[in-house]
Amino acid sequence: MKGLALLLLLLLPSCGKHEDAPDLAVYTGQGFQLINIESKNTRFIPCSVPVGSFSIAPNGTFLTFVSREGRSGMGQIYLLDYETSQIRKLTTAAFYFTTNRFPQPEVPKRELYSDVEVSPDSRSVVFAVHSVADNDGDDLVGLSGPLAIMDLSSSKMRILNSTEKVDGEGPAFANSPRWSNDGKKLLMGFEVSGAIASDTVDTLLWLAQRMPKPFDEVQVSPKSWWSNKEILCVWDSKRSGIGKLIRLDLTTGQVSTTASFLPIPETATEDVVGVDINSRYILIQHGERCELFRRTGELLQTWNRGARLRLFN
Repeated sequence: MKGLALLLLLLLPSCGKHEDAPDLAVYTGQGFQLINIESKNTRFIPCSVPVGSFSIAPNGTFLTFVSREGRSGMGQIYLLDYETSQIRKLTTAAFYFTTNRFPQPEVPKRELYSDVEVSPDSRSVVFAVHSVADNDGDDLVGLSGPLAIMDLSSSKMRILNSTEKVDGEGPAFANSPRWSNDGKKLLMGFEVSGAIASDTVDTLLWLAQRMPKPFDEVQVSPKSWWSNKEILCVWDSKRSGIGKLIRLDLTTGQVSTTASFLPIPETATEDVVGVDINSRYILIQHGERCELFRRTGELLQTWNRGARLRLFN
């Protein structure tokens, strides 16, 4: 028994996250740097495919990304395995914008994807579906489409029904989906607002309906989950795509400024474009810079505009 107890003690430190496991992924243009923020240990994984958006799998073994085709940043979906450095293409043919759904000549020429995000259990990815014409005339935005979910083990696709018929008028430009921590809900943005969808309910919960005045009168863009019942948003009073970071409690409808829940300088909550968080760090993207903070408020590093970063969960 003593020998077994000693063996267990030797094995326990290896359980869970390794001390030198990466916390941050940085896309360099030639590949990804996987960085442990505390030890500064870095591993480089080459990537020969130009990258648009990317997402880190919570199990720490792979990332998924959308190839960058043309000016739009939309493309096909790929998986990059950390251990083997192998790249696997996940999408091979159109599955939504097809003649089964759209009769000729209405069916678009090319189907492309964007905003891929891995689920909390690392078994699925959600992404936005678009199409573009052969002449790239609508390449900057692409035809609006729904969100879809792919099971990574079977490659089966399914459309998120609530994003296919928005307000009874067809799909809107759904983008930037983010899974809740429990994997039961999806936060997403639209052109002028945001919403939450569930697998079990074919309707959208519009955030504007939860916002108190004066937040309901301006554009509020959802960015990330703070908890399963709270989300981080950007309050964009000028409708410029940049604004002030706030937190919305979905249960009470109460809006909080960062001073009440995140001890960072007030200037770090202004001119915010995007947010990425985990249990230890928060990454805030501004119009001209990107800042990495501890959740305790300490500023760790700043990058210039254009840096491509994501946190590990």
